[in-house]
Amino acid sequence: MSITIQPWLQTVEWHPVLMAGSINERLRVAFMELAKDFGTRDERGVIINVPLTHAMLADMIGAARQTVSRMVMDLQRNGILFRDRRRFTVIIEALCQSGDYDKTVQGIASLPAIALG
Repeated sequence: MSITIQPWLQTVEWHPVLMAGSINERLRVAFMELAKDFGTRDERGVIINVPLTHAMLADMIGAARQTVSRMVMDLQRNGILFRDRRRFTVIIEALCQSGDYDKTVQGIASLPAIALG
């Protein structure tokens, strides 16, 4: 697992988001990137085909596991994220429309391709 995700963490395009974004924004961008890199589109959204734990997500974005757990539960309550064991399904369009996502990823060139699935 760390072999797959480690290079992703070191991507240069993440620098502005990781430095300036809130934890909520970083989590949203992480889900977008995971969906782009490891996702498969289905009728509910994009299934992220990598088993993830809240601790792994917290490590990816530099946050406490408890904070990530709270934010994941909020996304689930809002119908933006679904979880089946350790696999997440993300509603990309809803994720993009919620919060300050546009402001966060303004300078990241690769993100518009995500919505295409």
